[in-house]
Amino acid sequence: MTIRYAFVVWLACLMASVLPATVAAQVHPHHAQQIRKAAEAVKARVDPQKTRTVLIWNTPPHLMEKDPHKGYCIPYGEEGMKVIGEASGAFKPVVSDDLAMFAPESLQQFDAIVLNNASGPWITPTAADMQKEALSKLGPDAQSVEMVLRRSFLDFVENGGGVVSLHFAIAANRHWPEFKELFGATFTGHPWNEEVGVTVEEPDHPLVAAFGGRDFRIADEIYQYGCLLYTSDAADDQGLVVVAVGGG
Repeated sequence: MTIRYAFVVWLACLMASVLPATVAAQVHPHHAQQIRKAAEAVKARVDPQKTRTVLIWNTPPHLMEKDPHKGYCIPYGEEGMKVIGEASGAFKPVVSDDLAMFAPESLQQFDAIVLNNASGPWITPTAADMQKEALSKLGPDAQSVEMVLRRSFLDFVENGGGVVSLHFAIAANRHWPEFKELFGATFTGHPWNEEVGVTVEEPDHPLVAAFGGRDFRIADEIYQYGCLLYTSDAADDQGLVVVAVGGG
């Protein structure tokens, strides 16, 4: 599979349309004000040539109860990404946890997708999902519909759509090999919380331009990814933006 335009950000919780009330209510008003103030300082590196629309994808309701980031990373990430788009004018954010967004005719309205800590097998339709016309018309059963949704997501990326994976989103859809291949790895644990060295492997890429081509050190929660599914050459072929982290 050739993936040309998948943007992966493996960072700890990012502080980072319609807001689901249950999620938005978890952001303290004072914190929301701080996030907006910080977002107003963000400027687009280039002037958009057209209006761009970005899907901010949260963990679906049936998986949210067991999501370890439901009370902080997800609501704050949602708020951060939403106000960055609004304040910078770089994109129009659309927040959703409705799987129907990944139906082919729905997904084509977006230029990029931000997987906002979305965890669990979210690509698999539930019985409730199958009651939605946008999904039920894709196949006779949940398994058939899931195959269509998988292909829709992969085609979106193949055709130039951008994907950003925030924090725990790298752990989702473990049953889907192409999902792990797309991101080059999957989460296997985080036994450390310590200072580590970070090597920016692609310093000329706009997504890591803020580091000025310099490696750096940071104290943070460090993820393990098990057996990586890419090499530096493969990352170039797939359009992956890699930030390598090592101890010592």
